[in-house]
Amino acid sequence: MLTDHGTKLHGWFKKDYDYSHNIGRGATLYGFRNFLMNNVGLDVKSVDQISPPYKIVFQQYSSRASGVRSLNFKEQINAVTREFDKEIKKKEIIVETYTFSEHPIEEQMQITSKTSILITACGGGAVTAMFLPKGAGLIMYYNDVNKGEKQGTNGKTPAHLDWDFLNNAAYLRTHWMPISTRKSPTDLNVFLNLVRNEIETISHH
Repeated sequence: MLTDHGTKLHGWFKKDYDYSHNIGRGATLYGFRNFLMNNVGLDVKSVDQISPPYKIVFQQYSSRASGVRSLNFKEQINAVTREFDKEIKKKEIIVETYTFSEHPIEEQMQITSKTSILITACGGGAVTAMFLPKGAGLIMYYNDVNKGEKQGTNGKTPAHLDWDFLNNAAYLRTHWMPISTRKSPTDLNVFLNLVRNEIETISHH
């Protein structure tokens, strides 16, 4: 495994979806993640034991690209804090926000490794999602505005950047949400249902 997507690109082009480079490589991806974590002194066994309080982390501005993928998740943060107000007050759930580019890589790994659910936008700094605990949830917002074929030139297909890695990282549960409608009542409701389902799933493991 020379790269996370083989000879293909990240997902900007239609041909990037013709086949999956990482299918059946869940164990290899998990082993690579563990190797990196051990290199910075993180204990994989303790990391992979998710227990209360469950931590929901919003990774803001994960992409350096201005506009489309540079998100602050204001509406999603407000929705989560309202929905889980009782659990937050009881300290059963913790909600945190970070701009990972402001933190050294070791600190990014430590934060992510203690996260139960990570919300971010695909591409850029979202690669840190690989350090989530085994069994964690990942909600990834994808580019359906500029779409594929590199920033919208003849693009008709949404750009699920790094989909090949994230969909085959079997130790995670990855969900995809569109950027363009993220503020709509329907999408916010779907988002909250995903978070509820992830909390329930994690709490029963």
